[in-house]
Amino acid sequence: MRLIYFDETKFSESDPFFFIGGILLPEKDITALENTLMQIQYNFFSTNKLDDTTEFHSRYIFHGKGPYRKRSLPERIKLFEDVGKFLTQNKVPIRIVCIDVKAHRKRYQYPEPEYNLGLMLVLERFCIYLEEVDDIGIVFGDYEKDENETIHFGFFSIQTNRKNANGIWTTFRKVEGYNLFYTRSA
Repeated sequence: MRLIYFDETKFSESDPFFFIGGILLPEKDITALENTLMQIQYNFFSTNKLDDTTEFHSRYIFHGKGPYRKRSLPERIKLFEDVGKFLTQNKVPIRIVCIDVKAHRKRYQYPEPEYNLGLMLVLERFCIYLEEVDDIGIVFGDYEKDENETIHFGFFSIQTNRKNANGIWTTFRKVEGYNLFYTRSA
């Protein structure tokens, strides 16, 4: 089984791109992968405690904001290198969707909400990957209060309108701020 985590960015007028992506980790490797990430975290923050001040957020690392504001550029570059090395050495599968929100809204008279579209596309990519490796997966995504109703509507829409889909998606349950979805090959 693969444990799949996805997250998304918010878009704005100054940055009109919506990104949603995720990683697909083999359940059997979770402990080793987590230990490696915790070591990277410890090397940078001198703690394994995970909270808002020790979470890896690329935009904060890149811009030197939040908990990274007192860190030098070389330190932040080293952190990016360590995380990048972790991803490449462990061959972590990553799937990302990018939507140019302004172009998308301009192109269609009734555009699909970008969150729904992005979620549908990234889940499709997860299912394609699962089919390629002949495995099943469970998907975890951050709970977004402003998107929650849209997410569920989107899943029922995907489930009923995609008879020849690469996968079948079913809402599994909401647990402590996360939406969980079971996904498998068709």
